Formats: sequence, structure tokens, C-alpha cells
Amino acid sequence: MNDSSTPPQSPRVSSRTMGWRAGVLAVLALLVGGCGGQGTYTLDEGRLAQRFLPATRSLGHHPDSLQSLSVTTDEDSTITFEMERSYASLWEKWSSSFQSMGTGRSRRGRSYATLWGWELSLASLQPEVGIQGLSADRAHEILAERRAEYQKTLQIDVFWFESEGSSALAGPGARVTLEIGDQEYRPMEEEYGPLREAFLENATTGLYRRNTFHFARIVDDQDILENGDQMALIVRFTGGGRVRFRWSWADAQAAVRAPAGPSEALVAGGS
Repeated sequence: MNDSSTPPQSPRVSSRTMGWRAGVLAVLALLVGGCGGQGTYTLDEGRLAQRFLPATRSLGHHPDSLQSLSVTTDEDSTITFEMERSYASLWEKWSSSFQSMGTGRSRRGRSYATLWGWELSLASLQPEVGIQGLSADRAHEILAERRAEYQKTLQIDVFWFESEGSSALAGPGARVTLEIGDQEYRPMEEEYGPLREAFLENATTGLYRRNTFHFARIVDDQDILENGDQMALIVRFTGGGRVRFRWSWADAQAAVRAPAGPSEALVAGGS
């Protein structure tokens, strides 16, 4: 087998993205096989909301690199995913809770945001399209499409629960920005899913909405993640009040390595 675990690119172009992401984000289950054996790709938004998620998610590697996921191809070019953790744990790895900004006491809530790093973007191809069961040619074509999408757009999904206020995060007058270093970026596209019900503790339920924000990856001919080692999504609510979701990672240059071969180049995620 040729190991191909390198820097990735993930899919976030709205017209196409919302279709496959919607399937991922409703509680889904899909049995898969392969070199790593069988497993279930599942996501339970309510359970993740009850986890103790940090206000700053510290990652051991750059979003464009792979650590918890490896992609291998065998002699007939069939693609296999091997994950060090469950799919739900991978979602948790890329998620952070919110922190209130300004005066007043900060509080912890259920709402959280998920940054679509390359490994999560790749792993989602299994529950979305069953990539490990596709022909080699079709699987490689889909991988290439996902990589191209990821290189163009940075996506962050916010799961906002009604218990923390209106779930329409960016209603009239609200402002959402992404801060990387001393630069501030506005989303190129914003999407708001329908209200959904999630199962919570003690057999209770809660309503939440998934708000998706797409940011251009290339601004003024430069990759916005090229030299940064942290980012923050800032939401300024209508009528006052701000919250922040943050991610930080190891030094970009140390974390991203050059592809070692054709198979590895296909799943590389940097620009």
C-alpha cells in the first residue's frame, strides 16, 4: 500500500456543499469496510453539544495536514481511509465552544462551531458518497474535486442552540468576521439551515440551527492560512453582545510537508 497522509483540502462550495453536508449533519449511520475493518460513521449533534468543548481548540497540526486520518491506495488504486479515532471524535477534535466577549461573566453553553480541516473534509466523503466502495477512477475524481473546493474556501459551521438566544446567528444588523493575525475577513457566503431537534441529557431535547459561513481561502493572491497559527470566528449580535470561537495549531511551516508521491499529492491539502 502507498501511504498518502498529507496536507488536505476540504469541500465547502455552497451549491454543492449544502447537499452533501446536510446528509452528514443529520444523525447518520453508514457501515463501511476496508483495510481498517468495519466501523460506523455517525454524528450526534446533541451528544457533541454536551461535551466539554474548549473555547480555544488547540490542535497539534495545521488544518491542511492529516494526523488522525490516513488515506491509502492498494495495487488497483482502490482508496481506503484509516482513522485513529471515531468519526464523532474527529468532529469533536475540530470543534470549539463559544466565549462571551466584553464585560460581564462568560458562560458556557451548548453551542459550538466546527472548522472543516482537511482530515474532516476527507473523512466526510465516506458517509456522503461511500468513497471506499467506489471504483478507483471515480474515487480519485471525487478526491480531486474535494481538494479543489477546499483550496478555494474555508468553511466553519456553527451549531447554535435556542437556549442561548436566537439561532439565526447573522440576522439583520449582525456581523460575522474571521480574524487571523491582524487581518479580518467577512464571509463570502452565509447559509442557515432549518431548526432541528437534538436529544440532550435526561431524555430532554433542544432546538438548534446550523449556520454555515464560507470564507475565501485566497485573498489578494495569498492563502489566508499560510502564515497564521490561530483563528477566531467573531459573531456580533444585533442589539449588542459578542461571542468568539477560536482554534490554534502548531507552526504552519513545521506542520505541512510536501507530497512524497502521486497518491500523496492527491490528498495534499495546502494551496
